[in-house]
Amino acid sequence: MTRTAVLVLLPLFIGCAGTSSEDGGQPLPQTRVVMQQHYRNGSRFVLENLAGRDIVELRSQPVRKGESPVAWVSDAEMRRLLKSFEKSDFAAYAKPRPSDPRAFGVIGEVTIYDEQGRARSILRRRGQPVAEAEAYQSVAASYQQVWTANRPKFQAATGDGEFGVKKAEFGR
Repeated sequence: MTRTAVLVLLPLFIGCAGTSSEDGGQPLPQTRVVMQQHYRNGSRFVLENLAGRDIVELRSQPVRKGESPVAWVSDAEMRRLLKSFEKSDFAAYAKPRPSDPRAFGVIGEVTIYDEQGRARSILRRRGQPVAEAEAYQSVAASYQQVWTANRPKFQAATGDGEFGVKKAEFGR
């Protein structure tokens, strides 16, 4: 995906985020935003909007070993997050997510996955231009605010053949 395509797609995506089913518009499509830090013992934080889904059903689905628990947020909260990304110049610095970010020297990333599975990321690399680093920091700060307010407390979990609800890894 070229930079021009990303610049065109993000405003369109955020534009459809501006309407809701309450005001007669289209509901926000299923969207996943992931923040991942690529360093020793780095973490992966996942936010996803409800998009009309049942939170009880979502929480009862098991988290497979090695997966991160998902923090589900309302469509309105996801819209606010996407608009804050737009203000932080996400579109100006977004790139298609590389298959192996570490090979490119990426130490952090914030990635938006849309309902078609397309991934657009703002990346943090050592030695990158100051404006790009500042845009990443702004996007990451917005993400962390939403994550902190909505982190998962409990999640169905599987491990050694067990199924049950336990405190989520990031919910402490």
